[in-house]
Amino acid sequence: MKAVIITPNFPGQKTPQVGSFVQQLLIEWVKIGLEPLVINPISVPNFFRALKGKKRSFNSVGLKVKRPLYLTFGTGYFFGLNLKIFKSLSFYFAVKLIKEDLDEVTFLYGKFLLTGGYSVARLKSMHNLPAFVDIGESTLVESLDPKELEFIKSFIKHLDGFICVSHKLKLELLDLGANEEDILLAPNGVNLDKFKILDKGECRRKIGLQESNFVIIFVGNFIERKGPNRIIEALNLLNLDIKVLFIGQGPINVDSKYTFFQGTVLNDELPIYLNCADLFILPTLAEGNCNAINEAKACGLPILSSDIPEIKEQVSINEGVLVNPLSIEEIADGINFFYNNPLQKEKIKKNLIGKRKNLSLQSRVQIIDKWIKFKLESKC
Repeated sequence: MKAVIITPNFPGQKTPQVGSFVQQLLIEWVKIGLEPLVINPISVPNFFRALKGKKRSFNSVGLKVKRPLYLTFGTGYFFGLNLKIFKSLSFYFAVKLIKEDLDEVTFLYGKFLLTGGYSVARLKSMHNLPAFVDIGESTLVESLDPKELEFIKSFIKHLDGFICVSHKLKLELLDLGANEEDILLAPNGVNLDKFKILDKGECRRKIGLQESNFVIIFVGNFIERKGPNRIIEALNLLNLDIKVLFIGQGPINVDSKYTFFQGTVLNDELPIYLNCADLFILPTLAEGNCNAINEAKACGLPILSSDIPEIKEQVSINEGVLVNPLSIEEIADGINFFYNNPLQKEKIKKNLIGKRKNLSLQSRVQIIDKWIKFKLESKC
């Protein structure tokens, strides 16, 4: 079964950490018969940023990837032009630059509604191919202005199916005009062969941590929504001897007296950093079904995250503690709880280890593959 996969995020030689979740999904999908062509348009600003980066060892694992360039100018308005909508149009025209024979393609699959989703909707009308979209993890309706909502409603009706990772996102899709029978709810999964329990002492020696250190880890973009700055503020209230691994990048400065490491790491190296930690923390303001949380759970890490519907759906009371992500005091209390309750931390870890199989990426891929085949057969 051949498919064209259109995504704005996919690993490259200078950005091997970007979009690794898409790559991992395709690796597993290929194992059960998919033949994908990946089209990964790169914005001109990101292209030039990548030129400054160092080339890293990168294995494309045999996937065929095309990377045309497109123009983007951020968000907001410019002389009345909505720049998010301009990005969607520019992204699509970059996809069109790829001249491929689509006669043998079975379906189109886009990642994220405003980029990959819009592109597969347009290509569907040109090539009469079924088009599906994985809408991603973040909220939709709350972040869109009236023009963007109108734009989405203009093409969403042309799509044949939607993959979403949480009930909240499913409800938002319904509000945007999608039909319930065209929505698959499939929470994110983890490659359990990679994200697993490793020897903590050995992992700590690899990056220079002491066995006696209390270590917390944050994985995500350094942005206000994810809240790395709120972690530092909470630690300042506690003034405990804690080391923090900030895995990611972004505009927020995470340098502090608690910061042991900050920056990106290869996806293959991430399990080592996770297994160094005593606690995973993410005081996020909005999510869908967070990949980083699932990866931490697969490594047996207790979770300290946000008391919001999306995270409550993902993290049970036996897997961690949820707090108000805007309350520095509650975040501090959560950190303090795990710092002073090693027995409770170990109890949660044992519970997570017992439920690891529920996080399987392989199972998620099989569910998506089976559902798409059902949708294709029902249209014949």
